[in-house]
Amino acid sequence: MRRLAISLASVALLWPLSACGPADEPTAVGASASPTATAPEPELAGTDWVLVEFTVDGRTTAVPAEIDSDLQFDGEGHFKARACNWGGGEAVPDGQQLHVRGGRETDMGCSDREVEIQEAVFGVMGSGQPCSEPICIRAGPPSAAVSWRIAQHRLMLRAAGGDSLVYQVRDPIYPTRYATTIIAGVRAGIRYRVALSKFDDGRTEVVLETRSPGEHWDVSGMPPRVVGPMDSYLLSPLGDEDMVAGVVPSSAVRVIYRDPALTGGIKLKLYDVEGARWKVFAGFVPHTGTKITAPDTITAYDTHGQIVAACPSSPDAPAPRCTP
Repeated sequence: MRRLAISLASVALLWPLSACGPADEPTAVGASASPTATAPEPELAGTDWVLVEFTVDGRTTAVPAEIDSDLQFDGEGHFKARACNWGGGEAVPDGQQLHVRGGRETDMGCSDREVEIQEAVFGVMGSGQPCSEPICIRAGPPSAAVSWRIAQHRLMLRAAGGDSLVYQVRDPIYPTRYATTIIAGVRAGIRYRVALSKFDDGRTEVVLETRSPGEHWDVSGMPPRVVGPMDSYLLSPLGDEDMVAGVVPSSAVRVIYRDPALTGGIKLKLYDVEGARWKVFAGFVPHTGTKITAPDTITAYDTHGQIVAACPSSPDAPAPRCTP
């Protein structure tokens, strides 16, 4: 499994999907209507803004659709921002200016393009100084002024030196571009979606997106590799339950999650993917912590009752062969 930074855009159907079994709870599928010139402008605070363009040293660059860089203001003098890394700090409005000061920021490895975007974002919203620790403090000037305005549903931020950021309202609500929704909804107040995403280079990913109220989207993904034992899956806590999802061979007709406390286990729904040699499974199980380990198992069976995939590879495995 790997973490993805993926962007908003319209949801496009890539593969016809059908569930093997009864329908799941109602899904939250589809994009909201595009804003019009007569629609009310969004508020600065409480809106999920997504970066679409930035200007540094007089050069303007469009943000690639596959990079999801968002920004939120809480209306109480603080902001949260993400490029590749997460950061935040103070943002106190004063008319059409924000007095900003960078704060905590993570320091994960990023691609060259993500680094460029990140430097632009935190250059305007922070001190612009490098961050060399897993979590560091950006000691920006306490009264650095950033001008802001909202027009045509876009937020424009400009630093005193002329560097600027342009954001738009996230639409649709889900962050993954060009994705087919498999299952989506709200559980324990947390919005979730399992979807199939396709990249420009032809790669396919199964993605799991979750978002708690007031937080950023958390997105994880995995390629649909079904050679050998089940080696990975997706897991995210939703209250007292976990959403689990993964890929099994197309010969699978039943997927069961078991732990010693459950009689008979929990049947996870299977979803066909037209033209693929694999299927997607997804469902809710009691909270397992951070991973599924023996004696808990996820097991896929074919029509003859034979095991075609399992995690761990056997209930007696000393360590799981699949990881979240």
